[in-house]
Amino acid sequence: MRRTIIVVLSVLFLFATGAFADPITNPSFETLPDGGLPYDCGGLGCYVAAGIPGWSNSGTSGQFKPNSGVFNYVPDGNIVAYTQNGGTPITQSVAVAKNTNYTFSVDIGLRNDPAWSNGVVGQAALIIDNVTHFAVGVTPGSGNWATYTYFFNSGDANSVTIELLQGSAQQGDFDNASLTSTPEPSSLILLGTGLVGFAGAIRRKLAR
Repeated sequence: MRRTIIVVLSVLFLFATGAFADPITNPSFETLPDGGLPYDCGGLGCYVAAGIPGWSNSGTSGQFKPNSGVFNYVPDGNIVAYTQNGGTPITQSVAVAKNTNYTFSVDIGLRNDPAWSNGVVGQAALIIDNVTHFAVGVTPGSGNWATYTYFFNSGDANSVTIELLQGSAQQGDFDNASLTSTPEPSSLILLGTGLVGFAGAIRRKLAR
């Protein structure tokens, strides 16, 4: 009984702090299209130029399983998304709650193989009420990744669109996209007070 109560309280707290609030489909690009990654599979890795499940994209863009000569590591799983040579932005529209604080983040990589290491990475943006807002981060070193973020309040919007763009990079590489709600501090205080009271009531009942 005590264990059940602890689990219930933990789940309530995780929901309230936004841990289960991410609405993005296929955020780390691990779900592959039919046919998988059929191209190359040589020294640089395997890739496909096709639609990414859960996202919209076309042209020379898709999913990529890089070998160690391309990236020193991959932030989440083995697969990343890429766009290059006129590939369209990789986009996904997601629902948000009105008047809610959110944190958008995505890992952006810089390839370390000479043909692609022009020192510039792709870009990540959110379109909110037809206005584009770019995520901000520090350019990673060659072969590495950095997390780019954008904090916002949804206002009257009930959806936002994520855009992952090549920009001026030779290739834009992306992984581990996330969009999570951030409760106001006052809401957390009220939640904490309620949970403490609930736990106290249960404890008194069990002590009888």
